[in-house]
Amino acid sequence: MQRRYTLLVLISVFIVVCDAATCWFLFHEYGLPFSVTIADAHTAVVRSTGGLALPVGIEPGDRIDLAALNRPARIAISITNLEGQLPRARTYQLAIQRGVQPTVIPVTTVDWGTSRSLRFSQWVYFVFYVLMGCLALLALWRGRDRASRYMAFWLIVWLPGFAMEGSPLDGMLGLGMQLGALIFFLFARIGFYMLIETIVGEVLTPRTRTLVRSGFIVIIGLGAALMIGGPIVFAMNGWAGLVLPVTGIIFTASYMVPAVLLLLSYTPANLAQRLRIRWLLLSTLLLYVSVFFSNSTLLEIATSNVVQSVFFILSMSGFVYTVLRHRVVDVSFVISRALVYTVTTSIIIGIFAAMNSVVEHAALGHGANLTLELLVPLLLGISFNTLRMRMDGYISRFLFRRRYRAETALNEFAQSCAFIKEQKNLLDLAVEQVFRHSSAQGVALYGSDHDGYARLRSQGSLEFPGQIATDDMGFVRLRAGEHEVDMHELGSALGPEGYVFPLGARGTVIGALVCGPRPGEQYTADERRLLANVAYQVGVALHALRVQESMQNLEARAKLVDALASGVLPVPAEVRAKALELTSLASAG
Repeated sequence: MQRRYTLLVLISVFIVVCDAATCWFLFHEYGLPFSVTIADAHTAVVRSTGGLALPVGIEPGDRIDLAALNRPARIAISITNLEGQLPRARTYQLAIQRGVQPTVIPVTTVDWGTSRSLRFSQWVYFVFYVLMGCLALLALWRGRDRASRYMAFWLIVWLPGFAMEGSPLDGMLGLGMQLGALIFFLFARIGFYMLIETIVGEVLTPRTRTLVRSGFIVIIGLGAALMIGGPIVFAMNGWAGLVLPVTGIIFTASYMVPAVLLLLSYTPANLAQRLRIRWLLLSTLLLYVSVFFSNSTLLEIATSNVVQSVFFILSMSGFVYTVLRHRVVDVSFVISRALVYTVTTSIIIGIFAAMNSVVEHAALGHGANLTLELLVPLLLGISFNTLRMRMDGYISRFLFRRRYRAETALNEFAQSCAFIKEQKNLLDLAVEQVFRHSSAQGVALYGSDHDGYARLRSQGSLEFPGQIATDDMGFVRLRAGEHEVDMHELGSALGPEGYVFPLGARGTVIGALVCGPRPGEQYTADERRLLANVAYQVGVALHALRVQESMQNLEARAKLVDALASGVLPVPAEVRAKALELTSLASAG
């Protein structure tokens, strides 16, 4: 456990360092004062970058003779083509085609932050990198399943790629950093694909999964070979046939395969799965658009950076929402209503302070009576307390409408348990009400018997065992006095996920209410307390009905014995004598 904790700390430090370095490089960007588009294997075209002045002697549309460049200039062009950065105030000799012989023009790197459009994209990218780092830490520390591990891997290897891409280096070291970033981006694509395949894997047939995975391997292998091999060949001999814009589009296509996977899994998925798939598909398509413009030259660099940054942040916001709201990655983290209530209370306190200040200075003045000065804040406080209570009610009804209705229904059922007259009806209603309002995949009720605990009722898609051993860890924890038991990594036969709540009476566990995992979200602390209360009320009512049934059975037996003893029923003499003996013993007792 200690080793795992140490490893998580080290990985977290790595994430923070990479995120911080990326953000620092982001606001210290230097590069050529124009963008370069590779037209063919021997020629590139100069395109203006929003707001940056072109060097003297260079105009938009000028062509660069790639074969005539020296190696430092070729590497600088290659780094620029890969969206990397160059050192500050570094000068390169570019061969511009003018007439028969190319004209060599010195070009010095400039601060990209002087461009307003580039500065805007920098701030949007900053938000994107922060979201990305937070989601990586969330998946790393709070993830509990294989999908969360793939998400953490995807983001953790993506971050150093951005940090290396933004490093301001040139020469072979700078080219090596850019190729290293491509390798990290390659592993990030593999992690993202495995994340999507893990989430929708149960829906797909083995044949479909094999075909899609094979297509992904082919596409990513071809794209990686072109993206990594092309810049090396160009830097060595000036031939740019492998760094044409189409190679970037091939590398981008690897992000389209997970989108196809989501589309193929949508139709056979159930309703809850479709909701998550829609959000995942939307976020993936937004990510694809951003990566597409990053690896293509359809737009000039300033416009391309704006489009990339906006779609990147929309995509990452979609993934964050999907993780937290729809629990695509199984994270043990829930934003509860307490946060909303705290914000609302803070706003009301601020309004109260402002109103109190206005009344003191504008209405009461400096010569007001002391009693009046004390009375006004008191009246304001009473009125704002009423306002706060109403605001909390409105928040529960409108912002948490579904949960409010479910909690109201379960509370009403808990209060009604004591008035149900039949055990069968109590058990049926308990399972039906909890299953309907908890959104769990399955709900079951267990009762104690001589062999352990038997399943009394169940509902939902989960398969619960018919009999549970007495010393099953779930029930052992309940008998130890716990009011709720999280089945995650518990090793209980009740299942790997969900919660168990005791059915108790007079300090004795007579059964359990089992709520399986739910596809939409985690159980909040308030919901678990409510389910525990429902289980307690069901346990009390069930115990009372069993006692009542036992009393009725005793009364029936007593009446039968009286009938036998009085001779109402024709029975042999020895049976009547035995009944008279029992009657005498009962009277003496």
